[in-house]
Parts: sequence; structure tokens; C-alpha cells
Amino acid sequence: MSRTGQIFIGLVWLAGLATGIVLAHAPQLLPLPTPAIFVPLAAGLLLDLALRSGSLADRMAPLDMSERGAGVIGGALIAIGASALLAPA
Repeated sequence: MSRTGQIFIGLVWLAGLATGIVLAHAPQLLPLPTPAIFVPLAAGLLLDLALRSGSLADRMAPLDMSERGAGVIGGALIAIGASALLAPA
């Protein structure tokens, strides 16, 4: 796994954690049909586009599809888990 992939996965997982916290405490702030999946997916897309310019200029390794998948799927699972664990009873 490249350093770029590690950064990508870590940042998308942080977006998933932030999404889960927001869903648990203020779900009205994310008025989306499936925010636990959509927000990490959108964060992954934006981050991928930002990192692509660096890989095209040969400053960093390009992302593999496995790194993209691990980031987005992991971010969605973290969002779902965090919102379920932190939800007020």
C-alpha cells in the first residue's frame, strides 16, 4: 500500500467518523437519503480528484482501486457504527 493510499484511507475514514457523530447527535444536519454512505463516497471522490493532480505530475503514487474501495467502504461502515454506538438512548 502506498503512502498516498494510506493518507486517502485515513482521511475518508475520518470523514466517516465525523458523519457518524453528526448522525448520532444532529441527524437533521445531513438531510440526505443515505448520508452514512453518501458522505464518505463524496469525500473519497473529492480527495481522489485532489490527489490525482499530484500523481499525474509524478509527485506521488496513484491510488489503486483497492485503496479507493477500502477507504469508501470503511468510511461508510465507520459512519454506520459510530451513529449506532453514539446515538442517545
